[in-house]
Amino acid sequence: MPLTSHLDGFFRWIEIGVEQLDHCDDGLQRLWQGELQGILVHGVYAETELPELVSSLENHQPKFLQTWFPEVFRSWFYGRNLNLTDPQLEPYFDEAIEFHRDLREWSPDFQIRVSRLLSRLAQGAEVTAPPGIKPQQQYMFTTLRGHDPQGYIPAHCDNEFFLRPAYQHLTSLCEPHILSYVLSFAAGDAGAATEIFDFRQSFESARLISDDRYANKPDIDAIESVKIRIPAGSMLIFDSGRYLHRLTPLEGKARRWTACSFMAKSKLSSGIYCWG
Repeated sequence: MPLTSHLDGFFRWIEIGVEQLDHCDDGLQRLWQGELQGILVHGVYAETELPELVSSLENHQPKFLQTWFPEVFRSWFYGRNLNLTDPQLEPYFDEAIEFHRDLREWSPDFQIRVSRLLSRLAQGAEVTAPPGIKPQQQYMFTTLRGHDPQGYIPAHCDNEFFLRPAYQHLTSLCEPHILSYVLSFAAGDAGAATEIFDFRQSFESARLISDDRYANKPDIDAIESVKIRIPAGSMLIFDSGRYLHRLTPLEGKARRWTACSFMAKSKLSSGIYCWG
């Protein structure tokens, strides 16, 4: 498909087919610079590939480590989200070994496919999971997320995650401005849109908007927003670090399945680190 630009309003984004990535080889840099706020890439997985992958997720095959959002969100992870991880990371890195093994069994080229796609949007920069605290350790490259009907994620900015204790080591490796991707495998029947608000938060002013103990939250009902429902097989990459965003409730009877990762520039090299 040809590149399509959506450049009106506060959220400037483009749509592009995976076969056209060379026309946007500076896309990630444009996100970090604020020239763009989002890139929607279609055809990351072909329609014919999806049924088997989704069936495996539905049947919990392979037996991925399963962890949960707070119960009210009606959602869970295969893998362990670093934002919800105990700051004592030694067990996490042991789990990461098993998770990457199961990820390869589920979709043998997943990490290679995603890394190459992101690299093509970053002028060839290497995209890897960050190294752990000890030699041979690695962070989880992604998490797989299941959302039941009425599942949702409340509004937050991802740059606030560097305030969490589990990020102490990662802050020494990464620049603080986070981007993220959401790769859809099953979009669900309706709803479950990624809603991005015209509210920005820099790293310097980051605060835990997603923490219920924080009272001074923006009134999202009074803020302009854009909703993007990600088709199955497509990936949305966006400036989740600075822009307030949420997942709207999933409607209907079918589950939503995605792979989600954060990413940031490495402080140690010209590469990009990507983690779940």
